[in-house]
Amino acid sequence: MDITSGGRRCQAATAAVAVPPPDLHRHLAALLGSGVGADVRIKVGGKLFAAHKNVLAARSPVFMAELFGNNGGKDQKETTKAAAATGNGVIRIDDMDLRVFRAMLQFIYTDTLPSIDKGDMAFMAQNLLVAAHRYGIERLKSISVDMIRKGA
Repeated sequence: MDITSGGRRCQAATAAVAVPPPDLHRHLAALLGSGVGADVRIKVGGKLFAAHKNVLAARSPVFMAELFGNNGGKDQKETTKAAAATGNGVIRIDDMDLRVFRAMLQFIYTDTLPSIDKGDMAFMAQNLLVAAHRYGIERLKSISVDMIRKGA
Protein backbone atom coordinates (compact mmCIF):
# COMPACT_ATOMS: atom_id res chain seq x y z
CA MET A 1 0.00 0.00 0.00
CA ASP A 2 1.37 3.43 -0.93
CA ILE A 3 0.84 6.42 1.32
CA THR A 4 1.69 9.98 0.41
CA SER A 5 3.30 11.98 3.19
CA GLY A 6 4.64 15.47 2.70
CA GLY A 7 4.79 14.95 -1.03
CA ARG A 8 6.81 11.73 -0.70
CA ARG A 9 5.48 8.24 -1.34
CA CYS A 10 5.96 5.79 1.49
CA GLN A 11 5.10 2.13 1.61
CA ALA A 12 3.09 1.07 4.67
CA ALA A 13 3.33 -2.39 6.18
CA THR A 14 0.16 -4.44 5.79
CA ALA A 15 0.38 -6.64 8.85
CA ALA A 16 -2.64 -8.80 9.57
CA VAL A 17 -4.57 -7.96 12.69
CA ALA A 18 -5.34 -10.94 14.90
CA VAL A 19 -9.06 -10.87 15.67
CA PRO A 20 -9.89 -12.60 18.95
CA PRO A 21 -12.56 -15.30 18.96
CA PRO A 22 -16.13 -14.32 19.85
CA ASP A 23 -16.61 -13.78 23.57
CA LEU A 24 -20.20 -12.58 23.88
CA HIS A 25 -21.01 -15.77 25.78
CA ARG A 26 -18.45 -14.86 28.47
CA HIS A 27 -19.89 -11.37 28.88
CA LEU A 28 -23.45 -12.65 29.11
CA ALA A 29 -22.39 -15.33 31.62
CA ALA A 30 -20.80 -12.60 33.74
CA LEU A 31 -23.98 -10.52 33.46
CA LEU A 32 -26.08 -13.46 34.62
CA GLY A 33 -23.68 -14.22 37.45
CA SER A 34 -23.53 -10.65 38.70
CA GLY A 35 -27.24 -9.90 38.40
CA VAL A 36 -26.41 -6.33 37.36
CA GLY A 37 -29.39 -4.82 35.57
CA ALA A 38 -31.61 -7.82 36.28
CA ASP A 39 -35.26 -6.87 35.91
CA VAL A 40 -37.03 -10.16 36.49
CA ARG A 41 -36.74 -12.94 39.03
CA ILE A 42 -37.50 -16.59 38.42
CA LYS A 43 -38.44 -18.83 41.31
CA VAL A 44 -37.65 -22.52 40.85
CA GLY A 45 -37.67 -25.04 43.67
CA GLY A 46 -37.68 -22.33 46.32
CA LYS A 47 -34.62 -20.58 44.79
CA LEU A 48 -34.77 -17.14 43.16
CA PHE A 49 -32.73 -16.38 40.06
CA ALA A 50 -32.14 -12.83 38.85
CA ALA A 51 -32.39 -12.51 35.07
CA HIS A 52 -32.84 -10.02 32.26
CA LYS A 53 -36.17 -9.86 30.42
CA ASN A 54 -34.59 -8.90 27.11
CA VAL A 55 -32.17 -11.82 27.14
CA LEU A 56 -34.91 -14.31 28.06
CA ALA A 57 -37.28 -12.89 25.46
CA ALA A 58 -34.63 -12.87 22.72
CA ARG A 59 -33.89 -16.55 23.26
CA SER A 60 -37.35 -17.96 23.98
CA PRO A 61 -40.67 -17.16 22.30
CA VAL A 62 -42.42 -18.39 25.44
CA PHE A 63 -40.54 -15.93 27.66
CA MET A 64 -41.20 -13.24 25.01
CA ALA A 65 -44.95 -13.85 25.27
CA GLU A 66 -44.90 -14.17 29.04
CA LEU A 67 -42.84 -11.05 29.64
CA PHE A 68 -43.96 -8.75 26.83
CA GLY A 69 -47.24 -10.19 25.58
CA ASN A 70 -47.81 -12.22 22.43
CA ASN A 71 -46.85 -9.39 20.10
CA GLY A 72 -43.45 -8.58 21.55
CA GLY A 73 -44.65 -5.79 23.85
CA LYS A 74 -46.17 -3.54 21.18
CA ASP A 75 -49.55 -3.41 22.90
CA GLN A 76 -49.48 -1.81 26.35
CA LYS A 77 -52.55 -3.77 27.50
CA GLU A 78 -50.81 -7.07 26.65
CA THR A 79 -47.62 -5.91 28.39
CA THR A 80 -49.56 -5.03 31.53
CA LYS A 81 -51.35 -8.39 31.41
CA ALA A 82 -48.01 -10.23 31.03
CA ALA A 83 -46.48 -8.29 33.93
CA ALA A 84 -49.46 -9.17 36.12
CA ALA A 85 -49.07 -12.83 35.19
CA THR A 86 -45.47 -12.76 36.41
CA GLY A 87 -46.42 -11.42 39.82
CA ASN A 88 -44.52 -8.12 39.79
CA GLY A 89 -41.40 -9.44 38.17
CA VAL A 90 -41.36 -12.97 39.62
CA ILE A 91 -41.91 -15.91 37.31
CA ARG A 92 -42.70 -19.15 39.10
CA ILE A 93 -41.69 -22.45 37.58
CA ASP A 94 -42.99 -25.17 39.85
CA ASP A 95 -42.52 -28.26 37.72
CA MET A 96 -38.85 -28.23 36.73
CA ASP A 97 -35.82 -29.70 38.44
CA LEU A 98 -33.50 -26.99 39.77
CA ARG A 99 -30.44 -28.46 37.97
CA VAL A 100 -32.34 -28.56 34.69
CA PHE A 101 -33.43 -24.95 35.08
CA ARG A 102 -29.89 -23.81 35.91
CA ALA A 103 -28.58 -25.58 32.81
CA MET A 104 -31.33 -24.09 30.63
CA LEU A 105 -30.70 -20.60 32.01
CA GLN A 106 -26.98 -20.94 31.34
CA PHE A 107 -27.80 -22.09 27.82
CA ILE A 108 -30.11 -19.10 27.28
CA TYR A 109 -27.29 -16.71 28.20
CA THR A 110 -24.25 -18.49 26.76
CA ASP A 111 -25.42 -21.06 24.20
CA THR A 112 -23.49 -23.64 26.24
CA LEU A 113 -24.40 -26.22 28.85
CA PRO A 114 -22.59 -26.76 32.13
CA SER A 115 -20.61 -29.94 32.51
CA ILE A 116 -22.94 -32.74 33.49
CA ASP A 117 -21.93 -35.74 35.58
CA LYS A 118 -22.01 -38.96 33.60
CA GLY A 119 -24.50 -40.45 36.06
CA ASP A 120 -26.90 -37.52 35.50
CA MET A 121 -26.53 -37.41 31.72
CA ALA A 122 -29.67 -39.38 30.81
CA PHE A 123 -31.83 -37.53 33.33
CA MET A 124 -30.49 -34.13 32.25
CA ALA A 125 -30.77 -34.86 28.53
CA GLN A 126 -34.39 -35.99 28.80
CA ASN A 127 -35.43 -33.14 31.05
CA LEU A 128 -33.54 -30.52 29.05
CA LEU A 129 -35.42 -31.74 25.99
CA VAL A 130 -38.73 -31.24 27.82
CA ALA A 131 -37.65 -27.77 29.03
CA ALA A 132 -36.38 -26.76 25.59
CA HIS A 133 -39.63 -27.86 24.00
CA ARG A 134 -41.67 -26.02 26.63
CA TYR A 135 -39.74 -22.75 26.14
CA GLY A 136 -39.22 -23.05 22.38
CA ILE A 137 -35.43 -23.15 22.51
CA GLU A 138 -34.76 -24.99 19.26
CA ARG A 139 -30.98 -25.37 19.48
CA LEU A 140 -31.23 -26.79 23.00
CA LYS A 141 -33.82 -29.27 21.71
CA SER A 142 -31.39 -30.46 19.05
CA ILE A 143 -28.54 -30.74 21.52
CA SER A 144 -30.74 -32.69 23.95
CA VAL A 145 -31.89 -35.10 21.23
CA ASP A 146 -28.27 -35.61 20.22
CA MET A 147 -27.31 -36.34 23.84
CA ILE A 148 -30.12 -38.90 24.08
CA ARG A 149 -29.15 -40.55 20.77
CA LYS A 150 -25.55 -40.86 21.92
CA GLY A 151 -26.77 -42.84 24.89
CA ALA A 152 -26.74 -40.16 27.55
